[in-house]
Amino acid sequence: MSAIKKTISLSEELVREANTINSNFSAVVEEALVVYLQQNRLKKAIQSFGKWEKRKESSVDIVNTLRLEDERQYTKWSGVSSVASKKRGKGKAR
Repeated sequence: MSAIKKTISLSEELVREANTINSNFSAVVEEALVVYLQQNRLKKAIQSFGKWEKRKESSVDIVNTLRLEDERQYTKWSGVSSVASKKRGKGKAR
């Protein structure tokens, strides 16, 4: 994965505290962002709990349809090839 440079503004306190954890500030920010994004995905999943019950399609059919959409690239996020990607010849077993 390639790195992208971003300019952000943070309080001096946050930067000082982060530097006590790890002198590689980019690593601290990246780790914090990964945790934040994981928590956000989990929060969305919990909020959607039970909402699929009212749909005509089964949840399995809906998920399989979503996985077939090229722009979603689930395998890229999870590091695991999906069955749908393997069927199209784009996924590799890990």
